[in-house]
Amino acid sequence: SRFIFASTCAIYGGDLSIYSTSKSVGEKLCQQYKEFGLKSTIFRLSNVYGQGDQKGILYKIEKAAREMGVINLIGDGTNFRNYVHVEDVVSALVSDNRDNIFDVKTDDYYTVKDLISKITEVQTKNVKMEVGHNYSITPGIQNNIIQNWIPKHKLIDYIEEINQRIDDF
Repeated sequence: SRFIFASTCAIYGGDLSIYSTSKSVGEKLCQQYKEFGLKSTIFRLSNVYGQGDQKGILYKIEKAAREMGVINLIGDGTNFRNYVHVEDVVSALVSDNRDNIFDVKTDDYYTVKDLISKITEVQTKNVKMEVGHNYSITPGIQNNIIQNWIPKHKLIDYIEEINQRIDDF
């Protein structure tokens, strides 16, 4: 048997939030339990998007664009983030990779401002950004590569879906 732990790539960016700190502690517990024979695989997920998302930045941008609202950002919008579709996450989690730490991400990095621009550029609605603390995921950081796994979804395709939903609203 094997324990699968879904962690976060946010631990790379110096994010000191409760969320990233709890994920870091969870990873340490996985490592310690190896002494007792519990095998574990840690998957560090980048920003997950897709059907059913009601928390992530893409959902917040879409909702603000629909409602002519405000997006409360972590940072000034210039921070780079990586995004991976939920279906790609599932395929990584059920892969045959074992007993290591793997990053689940794509090769595409976007700033939050880029995302807001891409989603709202075709909209007539004005979306306001409020900024706060900044952390960024540095392109190029790579843990172990997940063997026989390639993400199938592109963020830009999902952004087109978001724009269509906003137009239909």
